[in-house]
Amino acid sequence: GPMIFETNEQALFLVPMAISLGVGTLTSTLVVLILVPVSFVIGEELGSLKYQGEHSVKDSILLSGAG
Repeated sequence: GPMIFETNEQALFLVPMAISLGVGTLTSTLVVLILVPVSFVIGEELGSLKYQGEHSVKDSILLSGAG
């Protein structure tokens, strides 16, 4: 935020903290909103691939509701 652009000499030592806080907040936001859901989808896909390998195509079509 505004502290990153601070020019007062007494507050300059806080600028690196403000930068790391901002970057950490943005990074954690991206991880929570993108990486976590994507990992769940990948896990579901891997689980369904493993499941399909144990059964025939006909069984997986019946279980999925298609057909």
